[in-house]
Amino acid sequence: MQPLKTMRDFDFLDPKIEDIDIEDIASALSKLCRFNGHCSIPFSVAEHSVYVSRYLEKQNLHRDFARVGLLHDAAEAYIGDMVTPLKVLFPEFSALENRILKLVFAKYFPHPFVDMQFDILNLITNVDKAATATEARYLCGSPVWALKLDELEGYGPIVPMKHEEAYKLFMDRFYELWTL
Repeated sequence: MQPLKTMRDFDFLDPKIEDIDIEDIASALSKLCRFNGHCSIPFSVAEHSVYVSRYLEKQNLHRDFARVGLLHDAAEAYIGDMVTPLKVLFPEFSALENRILKLVFAKYFPHPFVDMQFDILNLITNVDKAATATEARYLCGSPVWALKLDELEGYGPIVPMKHEEAYKLFMDRFYELWTL
């Protein structure tokens, strides 16, 4: 297996579409652990993204829903993540995250569908929250902040893997969704 890429320079104050790279995204997300690492076993954001994408595909929605599901956390590859309860306290972080996510969508959805991405994200947010609750139950013993969320029936299986495997899983899913 090839070594994972290291990210090119990224200007946080002036991000550009040419700075966005799917291999950078897959590499970083495969190394980022869900719940800021507060899990009994490591589970990457890349794995989470693939599972959300697969779940959405099983709902017989337009293929772009599965694509958005795969990329819904792509901004974390560039700026990391902040757990949801803390993110509420720092709206500037969320604004930067949304700005980067819009660039990701503009790059990988270069057709009129891109204008609807944030409407679709509202629908995907519900699946993401349910996936988070399910993961919290299995990986963290249901932290208090996740108890209010419903679990996602049929989600998973949650099978933690090495970051090289998670990278491959993410990239395989990307090519599966974008080559058909």
